[in-house]
Amino acid sequence: MSVFKGTKTYQGENSSMHGNSIMYENSRMYDSSGMYENSSMYGNSIMYENSRMYDSSSMYENSSMRGNSSMHGNSIMYENSRMYDSSSMDENSSMYGNSIMRGSQILRGTQSLHCEILTIKRSDGYDFAYWPDADGVWMVTAGCMYVSMPDAREHWHLTRRGTALGDETMMILDWLEQWQASFGQKLWGENAVVVKYLEEQGE
Repeated sequence: MSVFKGTKTYQGENSSMHGNSIMYENSRMYDSSGMYENSSMYGNSIMYENSRMYDSSSMYENSSMRGNSSMHGNSIMYENSRMYDSSSMDENSSMYGNSIMRGSQILRGTQSLHCEILTIKRSDGYDFAYWPDADGVWMVTAGCMYVSMPDAREHWHLTRRGTALGDETMMILDWLEQWQASFGQKLWGENAVVVKYLEEQGE
């Protein structure tokens, strides 16, 4: 049975709680958001716009979800972290310290995010980003694509060469590489911006 605890928890119109989900400490749900399977919200966390929590996921300390974002597999959000635009978290992934995900980005496995994922929007609406996976390998993400930079260049060369969209894509990939070389390593340094979270916890 779902439970409200603490003061001023709020379940808005059309939002729903299932499977022993719990809300604490001024947490709020709006716009058909849903909690399932022992999920929990704490510390002024907010869910908007059809966001979903599953599988004992939890939100803390002013974290927020918008735009059909979702959490799965014991994922955790802390410290003003934010998710937008159908982003998702899977399998014990975590967000810390004002981290931001937007544009359908995905945290996979045991990745831990400690900063904003920088995205650049292509003219047809796809958001491109370049950031390291849990093993520190830099990957390009765009829509359902999650590939290395060489594979990204090969894919869009084969599928878009000779087109304005193909030229634009190559400019985006060039810029992402330049950004990574100049600034990306500072944001995603060896201080575990992306880490194998469970391994570091000894689990």
